[in-house]
Amino acid sequence: YMDYFSSARTDQDGVFSLSCMYGQMKENLMNLIQEGQKSGEIDLDFDAAAVSELFVSIYDGIIIHRLFTGQTVDRELFRKTAIKLIRNGMIKK
Repeated sequence: YMDYFSSARTDQDGVFSLSCMYGQMKENLMNLIQEGQKSGEIDLDFDAAAVSELFVSIYDGIIIHRLFTGQTVDRELFRKTAIKLIRNGMIKK
């Protein structure tokens, strides 16, 4: 998996880089989280870098799980569940 994607070429301009792709995903998520924190929509107690790393890791895990098991993912269910987790957490208040 890693060997294949880290050596795959996207075009003549260079090598497709997983670290670049993941770095960009983490940076984009981190920026969104920080914007939400500035606007008061996201709790300041959360470390934006740690949360973005966590989400990218979950995303990567889902992809690897699909590759090795062949199981499909209900994207709509995952989307709804992720939104619910983000908005409400898991602890019943």
